[in-house]
Amino acid sequence: MQISITEKEVNAIDFGLEQIRDALEGSSSEEYKQDAEEVMRSLGNILRKCHLAREKANDLNKAKRYIRSRNGWMPPAKLDKMARLLLKKAKLNK
Repeated sequence: MQISITEKEVNAIDFGLEQIRDALEGSSSEEYKQDAEEVMRSLGNILRKCHLAREKANDLNKAKRYIRSRNGWMPPAKLDKMARLLLKKAKLNK
């Protein structure tokens, strides 16, 4: 499943994490602490996935700009394919 998420929504998740952390510090209930820690892990995973997806998108856009600078205009499908191949080749050479 793929979803779109805006930077504003990422910031809202981060804000929610901070609120949970603050509430967790003042809580004495073990059940609440366990639930809060589980929710914090899940929200942290969402944020991590968002950041990884953003990095991949930025890398793909950089590769597309590089290919355009070398070859000029080309059909979007071909540009996308070449950019993905360039990224794959760069990853293998690391």
